[in-house]
Amino acid sequence: MARNDLIVVDYDDQTPQVARNALGQLGLADVLDVHQVSSPDEALEWLGANEATLVVLCIDTPPAKQDKGPFSFRAVRTLRKEADEVPLLVVSGLADQATLDQHASFPGHADGYLRKPLSLDDLCAEFLRLLPDSISQQAQGESQEIDITEVQLDAQTEEINLAEAVSHVVRGMSNRKGSAGKSAPAKRPKTPASDDTLALREWAAALEQSQAALQAELEAKEEAAKVARDVYDSELEALREQHERLLRDARKLKEAYLKTRDELERRVEVERSIAEEHERELAERAARIEALEDDLAQDRQGREEVDETLAQRAARIEALEAELNQARQGREEVDETLAQRAARIEALEAELDQARQGREEVDEALAQRAARIEALEAELDQTRQGRE
Repeated sequence: MARNDLIVVDYDDQTPQVARNALGQLGLADVLDVHQVSSPDEALEWLGANEATLVVLCIDTPPAKQDKGPFSFRAVRTLRKEADEVPLLVVSGLADQATLDQHASFPGHADGYLRKPLSLDDLCAEFLRLLPDSISQQAQGESQEIDITEVQLDAQTEEINLAEAVSHVVRGMSNRKGSAGKSAPAKRPKTPASDDTLALREWAAALEQSQAALQAELEAKEEAAKVARDVYDSELEALREQHERLLRDARKLKEAYLKTRDELERRVEVERSIAEEHERELAERAARIEALEDDLAQDRQGREEVDETLAQRAARIEALEAELNQARQGREEVDETLAQRAARIEALEAELDQARQGREEVDEALAQRAARIEALEAELDQTRQGRE
């Protein structure tokens, strides 16, 4: 395919129809085929396998996605990056003219902008301006020539060869003088030339000034575009640096998170081991207490004086058992909490400290009771000796 397709990127079927009408009005309906795609991604896929003469892009967001914004220029940047050699005409019914004009001043702007609803005349004019000369020259009535004594003026560029204009004006004046007394010549359009040489010079000077002004304006626009591109490049570089910095920060945060997680898991495992060890110690102490209870039960048969003390000790032992049960319940809660929340480690440490203090008190009480039992046994021995 030799670049004879016009691509319309729009979810609305009315836009390609208006494009076909414009081509028909220009007499290019048989020269260009209108191909419609509904998204920029489809346009890039199509351009990757084909060639196009012109791309008409609607930047309006489809109704189903307008919660993200009524329009977007992202597709313009994408098409400029991937298919910069193809002329791009942007159309929109949701972006106002000021927004389109502002985007036209940015680097990477489109080649033309139109607002919907599309005017057939405006669309024809943009097609003639953006299409290659080999195609636009085939349009009916697109060459707007102004006959100033056979001098051609291109209405699109508004440029004229000043020497050629003056030469043709002078020849026209000579021809009119040589034809005096003969039949009237065919009527020509009005020209700025006259028999007054001064007027001719003024007209030539005005043309030269106009050409100089246009050249100055063009140079100013080129300089502004260069400055805008430099600003865009610097901002893009700053954004890239910021992106890389954010990536580095994210990596550091991830490493810190993983390190903290591993440390917390290690601490939880250590605390779980300590809790299991404490539970074994409490179980051993409970077994020893049960053994002491058996010994005390045997001593109760022959010790009336010891009964009251043993009853108090039994009550104390029951209280200790209740404390031990509470400690076991606390340990079960600790095990469950350790599996769910690492933050509860400090609270568990405090509870374990309390449990240690309770065990120390139990050990101290047991030591006192053992001493008391030895004292009672000594008293019993003395009593037996006295009885004997």
